[in-house]
Amino acid sequence: MNELYNNLQEDGGLYLKPNFFPEKMYNNLLDKFEKNTFAETFEPAKRLFGHRFQGYPCHNLILEEGEEYNFIKNFINTSLNLNEFNLVVKLRKVYSDEILKSKCDGHYGYVHTDTGSLVAGVVHFEQTIDGGTAFFEHYIDKHPDMKVGAYPNRLIMYSSSKYHSSCQDFNFKVRRILAFFVEKV
Repeated sequence: MNELYNNLQEDGGLYLKPNFFPEKMYNNLLDKFEKNTFAETFEPAKRLFGHRFQGYPCHNLILEEGEEYNFIKNFINTSLNLNEFNLVVKLRKVYSDEILKSKCDGHYGYVHTDTGSLVAGVVHFEQTIDGGTAFFEHYIDKHPDMKVGAYPNRLIMYSSSKYHSSCQDFNFKVRRILAFFVEKV
């Protein structure tokens, strides 16, 4: 383990990296949002709901291999000095009109942790100070302690045990992110 990993895990820190993906790879990801079919789902996915609008409705495309997946895996390996881990990578679309129909119809989604993961990361594809990712001290808090606005191709990495939620900017029809989760083997 190294200093960055300790900062994320033990101190509850955040790591921000602008221009995370090389430009060509970032543009390939933008194409994937347009050219692929995303599965309708909801979060938290492990919870049972009568309908997906009782959760946080979203559309996911799982990346299990390829250039972007390998890039993230190498980044985790070198930046956190982790050699053995499972990596889950999702491209996600969240439609504002679906959020307004759901039980998560406000600015913030469910305040949660990413159970089963060590570290998580988000890369946004829009620029908005009203959208982004919010971080909370406790799950019952109504307002975040800090918020990182969405900025294209900027990585936000944090401990999966840190309470967080999405921030929906309703000026955008769709929120597009790449989320990854680093899990123990």
